[in-house]
Amino acid sequence: MDIHTVFNRRNKYGPLVFSFNVELLKSEHVNNVRITKVNPVHWNSTQSEKDWYYSDLDEFKDKYKRGNKLKDVGSMLILKDINGKLPLRPFLNKFILDNPNVSVNYNGNETYLSDIVTEKLLEELTKNEFEDVPKHLRHKNSLVNCSCWSQYKNFNRGDLSDLKKLFHPDPGA
Repeated sequence: MDIHTVFNRRNKYGPLVFSFNVELLKSEHVNNVRITKVNPVHWNSTQSEKDWYYSDLDEFKDKYKRGNKLKDVGSMLILKDINGKLPLRPFLNKFILDNPNVSVNYNGNETYLSDIVTEKLLEELTKNEFEDVPKHLRHKNSLVNCSCWSQYKNFNRGDLSDLKKLFHPDPGA
């Protein structure tokens, strides 16, 4: 589920989405998949695993996409027993990058942030041999029924630390 598309707003987890083929879940790389009932940031120590995870696929099918979008995006896949890594190939479908439509001073020039991030992303993808994976810049030239541009512009008007956290290659710099 693409949170940006569902809620017509920026994704609070960051501006870059990795889109995977569901075949990954059936591959030999994944031995155990659990589906959360709510976003794990909302879990508390007084709850049990029964409160956190669906018990089986039937329970998930019964509860998921029943009109509560906010609850649905809290359903996350937890991949267990993957030995600390997940192969991107051959399961990575595409990269989706937000276009914040914000210009910043970069090396003495006013430059669109999406141009800077795209350039850096392409460098990393080439260096790591992912240049063949499709890339999509969301809202490249226009914006329809989405509040993400105004949310990003609000970051740019005040304290830039949140915007920097999302887009700077070295957020601590």
